[in-house]
Amino acid sequence: MNDNSVLTKAANVEFFEYGPCYYIKNVRSGKFLTVQHDEFSVGQKIIQLNYTGGNNQKWKIKYVNGYYQLITYNNAYAISMPSISNNIGLQAQLAVSNYYDDKQLFMATDMLGNGSYRFQTKASGNTRVLLANGASVYNNTSIVQGNAGGQWNDQWLVEIADNKRVNMSIAYAEKNYSHRLATYPNFDYYIDYENKIYESTNFASQCLTAGGYNYYRTGNISDWWYINKKEQDLSNQNYNYEGLTDYWDVRIRWYQPSQLRSYLINQLNKSYQSINNALCFSNNSNYYYLLDNIECKKGDIIFLT
Repeated sequence: MNDNSVLTKAANVEFFEYGPCYYIKNVRSGKFLTVQHDEFSVGQKIIQLNYTGGNNQKWKIKYVNGYYQLITYNNAYAISMPSISNNIGLQAQLAVSNYYDDKQLFMATDMLGNGSYRFQTKASGNTRVLLANGASVYNNTSIVQGNAGGQWNDQWLVEIADNKRVNMSIAYAEKNYSHRLATYPNFDYYIDYENKIYESTNFASQCLTAGGYNYYRTGNISDWWYINKKEQDLSNQNYNYEGLTDYWDVRIRWYQPSQLRSYLINQLNKSYQSINNALCFSNNSNYYYLLDNIECKKGDIIFLT
């Protein structure tokens, strides 16, 4: 394996490439690893922020002898700790990427069963991890070196930014079909005036997001799928799922089956075929399964009607 690949076998996906950009999202807050103020310079702070899609939220992941560099989209800088130390609270910042040392190296471990990672800092002798300071769900919270714990602020989801990857959607589904992430609400609590329950569509939307079909699209906002935790320090915001309550900012409609179907047909131009009382959306021509004499592949979305 050469330096152009990142070994991430724990996620059950093919190796991340060094070249495409990724978003790195905090599991607890749902906010993204961001270069503060969109200013690329030595010493610039790393924070968490709501999704913007800006270049200051895009990262390249480079494999370096068992560790990883988290490099800015332009290859010029990388996330670094300020010193070789295992002190808690050290602020993550930018440093020039070409002359990396142990302060820029992180061990990515997935021991959690949900496809998220802990980034252990080599600067601490692998005893500390990158996390959102104070387990905060607020924007502009500093990313610091701290202890791994049970509050999910030390866990990070890696989502493709530049290219769509069905294998990452499949990996997310296989990791999370039987449990929840704190990143998303429980739509089983939400029943509208038609008594429809949208939890399965919400999960399909999460899988699409993991594969790069995420958040904003220029034009009609009805095609967005956008979920944030509101910035409130309420304990049950973080440990219980209350559906569409005041703890979540949910826009607009991917959790509704009709809107997700419309998105797939009209915006992604996906073809579909009827299978008895279902629709099978095909990603490409490499089929593996036969349903009602129609060939479908792993990762296809099936709507029951």
